[in-house]
Amino acid sequence: MSQKKVIFIGGTAYSGSTFFDMTLANDPAGFSCGEVYALFNPFRSHHLNPLCGCGDPNCEIWPAALSNGPEKLYETIFELHPNVEFIVDSSKDPFWIGEQLHNLQKTNIAAKNIVIWKTPLEFAHSTKKRNQLATWERSWVNYFRLYLTLVNEWRAIPYADYAQDPLVLKDVCRYLEIPYFEGKEAYWHKKHHLLFGNDSARVHLGDQEQVNGYEGRAKPPQLQTIYYEPVDDAELEALVTSRLEASAYMQDLVNLLQAYDLRFDELTVSDVPALKMSKFDVGLRQLKLFLNNRTWQMRNKN
Repeated sequence: MSQKKVIFIGGTAYSGSTFFDMTLANDPAGFSCGEVYALFNPFRSHHLNPLCGCGDPNCEIWPAALSNGPEKLYETIFELHPNVEFIVDSSKDPFWIGEQLHNLQKTNIAAKNIVIWKTPLEFAHSTKKRNQLATWERSWVNYFRLYLTLVNEWRAIPYADYAQDPLVLKDVCRYLEIPYFEGKEAYWHKKHHLLFGNDSARVHLGDQEQVNGYEGRAKPPQLQTIYYEPVDDAELEALVTSRLEASAYMQDLVNLLQAYDLRFDELTVSDVPALKMSKFDVGLRQLKLFLNNRTWQMRNKN
């Protein structure tokens, strides 16, 4: 691998992106960022002065990255870790991805985009477990419409396939042009520097603080394994089916994600322009995001 690269993971919340991030970065030449965009755009209390995922309070990576700014983020990491050949960024935010892709065009660092996704039913199930079912449809549809609008040249893989079929990871690595080896999915054998991300993925690292922090919450079926939880909820399935039948956007997005599967050597379909957001809607969402983050930051300034 001659040219250094950054791999951007797209996907909704609860899509398995933190699992996926650390799996891809599980290589001597790989580096996992986690949801690093929140380091520069904090909107929750744990985003402030975060402890590096490696557990070392004196780790210099993120203070240096914060000092150099988001425009130099990946160059900073490569400079601090010269043996790293590829960085995985699972921030997922389409605005962040679009901006960083633009920044990388000014460098000799390559970029790859990959989406890991859950079906509407699987996503609704994930939100229901977290008492967020009321917004599942809007969140799922709006995320992918925004992603389609802001990100080009991407391919997709379903979380269910990644989690249940070890051979899928080999196809993913082939597409991303990174090394594959047997046992790559066992990301918990490597010390990662990632920031934030889903606790249910981080707990598999075996860090006692992470394990203790999981007490009193629904734990994974088994530690240190990538798992898939089938949906067994007839009422929820009926709800999602009815919404799929009523929403052309949702069904078209499902079809598009399936058509963009990276296991197809060539795309047989192009983006559907009708699925993309207008410039006005994109601008409105960007303004709302900025104002929400700014309000939070001002409230938590001290």
